[in-house]
Amino acid sequence: MLTACFDYRESWVYGRDGSATVHIVCALSPEFLAKEPGLTLEKEKFLLEPFWKTNAACFSKLEVLRCSQIVSNAHLALDIRLRGKLEDLSDLPFFKQRTITFKNEKSGLTVCHRMDLGSFAAALPCDGTVVISHTFPGGIKKANAPFSGRKLRETKKLSELAEGKNVLLYAQCDYPERWPWKETLYVALCFFLFFLFAWHSRNMRRRRPRDPAPVPGDIHSLPDLLSRSASFFSTLPAVRDIGQRGSSELSFHTLHANANRLSHFLISQNLHQRDRVALLVANGRWRHIAVMGVLGAGGVALPLDAGKSPEELAELIKKHNVSFLILSESYQTLGSEMLLLSLPLKCVLWLRGDLGKNILPECLLTQPTSPPLKGLTREDPALLLANGANEVMLSHGEILSQVFSAAQTMDLNAQDVLLTTYGPVSIESLSFSVFLPLATASCVVNTEEESLEEYFSALEKAFVTVLLTDDRTALGLTSRFRKLLFREKDYPSRRKAATLMKTLLLPHVFLLRSLKERLGFRLRRAYILNEIYDKRYYYYAPMYGVEIMTGFALEEAAGIVLLSTPLRRAYGASGAPLGGIQVKVTGEDGKALEKGRRGLLALRGAAVIKRYWKISDANRSRFENGWLITDIYARENKDGTITLGGKENA
Repeated sequence: MLTACFDYRESWVYGRDGSATVHIVCALSPEFLAKEPGLTLEKEKFLLEPFWKTNAACFSKLEVLRCSQIVSNAHLALDIRLRGKLEDLSDLPFFKQRTITFKNEKSGLTVCHRMDLGSFAAALPCDGTVVISHTFPGGIKKANAPFSGRKLRETKKLSELAEGKNVLLYAQCDYPERWPWKETLYVALCFFLFFLFAWHSRNMRRRRPRDPAPVPGDIHSLPDLLSRSASFFSTLPAVRDIGQRGSSELSFHTLHANANRLSHFLISQNLHQRDRVALLVANGRWRHIAVMGVLGAGGVALPLDAGKSPEELAELIKKHNVSFLILSESYQTLGSEMLLLSLPLKCVLWLRGDLGKNILPECLLTQPTSPPLKGLTREDPALLLANGANEVMLSHGEILSQVFSAAQTMDLNAQDVLLTTYGPVSIESLSFSVFLPLATASCVVNTEEESLEEYFSALEKAFVTVLLTDDRTALGLTSRFRKLLFREKDYPSRRKAATLMKTLLLPHVFLLRSLKERLGFRLRRAYILNEIYDKRYYYYAPMYGVEIMTGFALEEAAGIVLLSTPLRRAYGASGAPLGGIQVKVTGEDGKALEKGRRGLLALRGAAVIKRYWKISDANRSRFENGWLITDIYARENKDGTITLGGKENA
């Protein structure tokens, strides 16, 4: 075949295991076609095919991958894969004039390729060109022909082969073990681009402000919200008390019925709308009934702080012209001392009895359970907070806006069990324990005594899933929780892994989930409300296996203002504004500052009061164009979160 061609090309590709693949392209010479006028490309292809198909030795030592003709330039193409050792090719018809020496070692490969045409080259009809190229699995170390990298190419004339120049190739290559740095770099680049895209998408979602949660159109007041919850979730537990005498539950239907009984009783005692009712009630089911009963009768609830003296409480009652007082048996001594001060009260109601056994005061047991009023609006006042320097009056609409926005941000459901460590008169406890469960159908756990032991026992017995606490109580619960963890054998190794992930600022909230469940805890999220302190609870990881969220609550905004979420959470920040609440940082001149600079925190929204209850100098200095300018220093971060504390422009 070689003697009939004027253009012949061979491309050899060697492998490390001694195998080789040959790609052959040839073109018949015009002189040969003139000598054999009946021969065509199709006939030549037909003559080439049988020699390996009929020969058993050829069939076992080589495999024809392709045999085709290229009509456009009158060429034949042949691809052959050689099997076994290359030294055994001398008995094949197509490679009889070849002598190949193949030496394979760990460090490299040595190939000697000799072509001896003998007498065939003397009777050539034309002087053709032979191009033979070899590709080695490693870099060529030395050769008798020009080479570049791993490729060697030799070009000869058939006339030179006829003169005895038969040795075409001698080459030696080495292939040391190398790290596939190109492939590794490509994979690392792909992972980097993927994480960069994920980080960018997450930041876009974090910076996107949350829309305010819409309040249903049929809800105009908090009693309407209670009626809606009682109709939808009548059998679900609403309140659960845990104490030394055992635990008992109160469903939404029972809570609604008892609150309506209290409302009817207050109306029968000549309670008019917008009359203020003082409440000295401890944490428990009676507090829920007292607050919702007063609101259902159209009154304004005034929670009293049990930490004050009887004289201070009596002065507060006289100042606000309170005519109704509701007391619980937990504050019997304090209430008795108050009544000795000749207060101008129309009615005093002691909440005594066992709600679990339906034992109520006789004055309430005879009252109907249907709702007494239906004319309350969102502009009517609902709650008066007079424990601070400035008195705050919250309306039904402001509380409803805050409750639904907080429920949307916290993502609570009927399977959640809530626990708060704040006092009964704080806005955090009222919003989180009394009003928020009505919109989420979740259950609230109350303890008789406000101590760490009671809170820790409630976490274990009541299977609390969401905790709202301050920084001091959170640190106290952390120490008790870690004492239990130290008793486990695998705690040290898991603690090291959590510490490493904490150092790298990686999330590790689910690292010790199985260990936490083994101890009997189901707490999955803890909200730590901190007003001005800048502590980084993410670094502490106070309770392993629990998501630690920070936030900020304010009476003027009917509860929680800032709250961190899994998407909008920054280390050291207090959180992002709730939906429907606008936040900005202002200077002493009232102008908004750039992000990163500290100034006074300003709030505006449907849940923020428009003025303080009594006209004072604070209204002129705090409220400007609908904005409430607080006295708390803050800094707005680039991702939209707010960091509280520090001094101005620090």
